Amino acid sequence: MILPLSTKINLSQAMQIHLLLLQVLIHLFLLQSSCSASEEVSLHGFEPNQPNLNNPRKSLRDLEAVYQSRIHRISRRIRRRIHP
Repeated sequence: MILPLSTKINLSQAMQIHLLLLQVLIHLFLLQSSCSASEEVSLHGFEPNQPNLNNPRKSLRDLEAVYQSRIHRISRRIRRRIHP
């Protein structure tokens, strides 16, 4: 679901978005816990700036940081729409 910045959303829609974001976090957590140190994680549209060959899990931490940043940004937008 993609919402333009000017879209007003109701509480039900906000809760749906919140649940979707929680699913993303849970998925990332499960992905992190299931990866061994030798596995590479690559998702479409994300490439770490400098791969760290000494620590293959660093790319997963980079990916998680990117998604947490996006989730934080989206959460702020939702709060602004609910409480202008």
